[in-house]
Amino acid sequence: MTEQPALDRTGKLTPGATAQALAEVSCDIAWDQIQGSRKAQEDCAVCIAMADSRHLLVLADGMGGHAAGDIASSVAVTSFCGAFEAPYMPEEPAERLKAALEAANYAIRDRVAVAPELADMGTTLVAAVVDGNELRWVSVGDSPLWLIRDGAIRRLNADHSVAGDLADRVATGEVTVEEAATTPGGSLLLSAIQGGDVDLVDVSEAPARIERGDVIVLASDGVETCGLAELVRIVESGEHSADELVSRILAAVEAHESVYQDNATLIVCRVPLSVDWMASE
Repeated sequence: MTEQPALDRTGKLTPGATAQALAEVSCDIAWDQIQGSRKAQEDCAVCIAMADSRHLLVLADGMGGHAAGDIASSVAVTSFCGAFEAPYMPEEPAERLKAALEAANYAIRDRVAVAPELADMGTTLVAAVVDGNELRWVSVGDSPLWLIRDGAIRRLNADHSVAGDLADRVATGEVTVEEAATTPGGSLLLSAIQGGDVDLVDVSEAPARIERGDVIVLASDGVETCGLAELVRIVESGEHSADELVSRILAAVEAHESVYQDNATLIVCRVPLSVDWMASE
């Protein structure tokens, strides 16, 4: 069973506690997960309400087929959050995100040092900071960070997988759509947190702007079973709370009844159409 971080006085949130703990702040945030057809839950997620109505959202997807993916994701998320909130960390947002990611990677290394049987464990990680009308992030691996706005969905972070690399090469004309579709190993990761050198890191050097009605989604790749168009339809189907959106999206994933359904975990942050911190713009 995944070692999920527990709710405590610092504001670390389990799914059932999220709605109540964030009820008094502007953004509506919730998360949950399903195990799918896998033997264990290897995803881990946490939301933290910080000072000044800021929120830290972190999700990790333990690498399936590797030793203790559940431990890797939990260690990475817990260490990232602890480091991000530490008073000695850099003040500049991008540097703080990168330093917290480095701390998570070191924590994996240290865990393996005392438990050599975990030597091959690893995880993806995507973390986002919602600060007023700004969104910043850092990520390693293929776990997506999406922004849904006005019926359109856009991935904000890089996809460090073979499939992601192929999509970029298609966009630049290096390969054709047909060539990309027939290239094997699309799900293979090009970068992950495993305690050694991290080959690829995506960090937002400048913030993305958040607007009224935006929906921000962090997810493990198991959520992609329902498809991007279906995600948008669910979000656009009404003024649902973040908790309701999470439930509807996971229900849509399960409705596909995929025999090979991966763990599916998502965090939804919904910005109301009218919020006090944007009223003065």
